[in-house]
This record gives sequence, C-alpha cells and structure tokens, in this order.
Amino acid sequence: MSKGSKKKPGPAPKSEQRAKAEPVPGDEATSKAEQQSAAELEACFMKALEKRMGGLEMTEDNVRKVLLAMSPEEQRALAEEGEALKRELLQNEEHADEAKKFRAEVNKNAEARGLPTEADGEHLTKGVLAFLNAEGDEASGPVPTLRLLIMLASSPYLAKLALADAAAGGQTGEAPPGRAREARAEPADIDALEQALAGLEVDGFAPDQRAGRPPFVRRNLTLLCGHLHRERLPESLVLRDSTKRAQGAAAGRASKLSEMLFRYALQNRWVKPALAATEVQALLTNGLWDGSEAAKRRMAERMAEAGLKLPRLK
Repeated sequence: MSKGSKKKPGPAPKSEQRAKAEPVPGDEATSKAEQQSAAELEACFMKALEKRMGGLEMTEDNVRKVLLAMSPEEQRALAEEGEALKRELLQNEEHADEAKKFRAEVNKNAEARGLPTEADGEHLTKGVLAFLNAEGDEASGPVPTLRLLIMLASSPYLAKLALADAAAGGQTGEAPPGRAREARAEPADIDALEQALAGLEVDGFAPDQRAGRPPFVRRNLTLLCGHLHRERLPESLVLRDSTKRAQGAAAGRASKLSEMLFRYALQNRWVKPALAATEVQALLTNGLWDGSEAAKRRMAERMAEAGLKLPRLK
C-alpha cells in the first residue's frame, strides 16, 4: 500500500447491520399500523370510540363527557388507538389539506385557552437551531440564560401581551374605561425597572446590549428579568399594580414556553437546550436570578421562613 493511500471502509459489522434492519422491540404494532390506509385507521379508531360511548349519540358534547369520565388508563388506551391515525394524517402528503385544517383547529383552540401555539414552537426551534449550528466558544458551552430569555421574550406568545398593552393605552399611560385593573405594564415602570437592572449590571441591560432592541422584546425581557431579580431590586423602586400583574402574566407565559421547549428538546435529544429550559423554568418559578450561592442562600432563607427545608437528592 503506497503512502498517503487510505484504507477503504469495509462493510458495517453484522451486529450494526442487524440493529438497523430489526424493528425496535414493541414497535411491531406501529409498523403494521403505518401500512394501513387512513380510512382503515379511522375505522379502527371510531370503532374503539363507539365501544366507549355506550350507545350514546356521537355528538361533540357526548364525546367530551365520555372522555372526561374515562380513567387515565382508558384515556391512554384510546389515545394509542388514535395515534397511528394522527400520524398518518399529519405525515402523509396525501392528507395535507386535512393536516392543515387539523393544525389550524388545534392552534385556534390553544389560543382561545391562552396556551402557546405552533408559531411559538417554530420560533423556539429556530432559536435553538441557531445556537446549535453556531460556531465559536458560545456553542461549545451551555445555552446562555440571556439567550433563552430573549427567545422567550420575543415569542408570539409573549408578544401578544405587549400588543394588548398598546391596545389598552399602555403606550400613553392612559387606560380606557373599564381596563384600569388589567395587566398593563406602564411605560414609566418599564423605564425605571430597566434602569434598576442596568444598575445591578444584569446581563442584557448594558447600553450597547439594549440598543436596537424591539419595543415588545424590551418590555417582555425587562419584566422577566425584573421578576428574576426582584430580591435584589432597590426598595425605592415601587411598581404600579397593573405592572405587577403584567409581570406575573409574562412570567407565567414564559414558564409555559420553557416547559414546551423542554419537551421538544427531549424529543429531539437536544441535551443543552433541555437543561437550559429546566433551569430557566426553575428560576421563573422561584423568582431567583441565577444558580449562584447567593441565590441558593436566599432560597433557603425563604423556605425556612415558611417552615420548610431545601430538598436534597440522595
């Protein structure tokens, strides 16, 4: 063999070839279901649903009542019956129109219930992929907390809160009749809170970092960071009640988005984003600024005041 020549890779070991060819244990039913047509899958699901309806008319209200009356085990069994049908409808291009209608209905229901929608999932995914595909030192470490907070603050789910502020007169500080007690972040409070965070040298609030930040992202990020650093803010900073409610609403939505990102990251085996989402959700829940010793001591003090002890992993 001459110098510089490379040995051609041989065939993969038989064990690897076998692992690729063999179905994952427990997936036999799934592979069989995937070979069925959508009509056959729908017939199987409807048959399983009719069995549980007990002769009741198949109306939306009756189906909802039956589903609510089911035990968790029965709900899980019925969900398994419908899983193959859902996968067929969503993944097969022949049913693109039905899939589009299904997603539209799901998003409509989620928005009506104040939950994140598909647009939020796409927004978070784009942000995560930008981090994972980046080059340099940042990509080699954990997802920075500030980066994840900006992803949450710029999401459509939180942007709606800023739009509601504008519609309620939040940009002028004048609330229309009947809206005085709604969750509106007053511009003066946002300015004062932003200055206080800058005084604490919170990451993201240096003048060069704030420059060019869109107004709705500025509003949401300031409220979120104010919530995380509330134990460190000066006592002289007193926010209006409407701003406090707006801050609570932003923190609640950000926590739901963190949970959404965590589940999606697990599905895609994104370890760093999953860990970052868990950490941010914990910080939002406990109102702590980071995982430093000072923050842990404050958490211990807070729990001691409530007669509780910090949990310990064994």
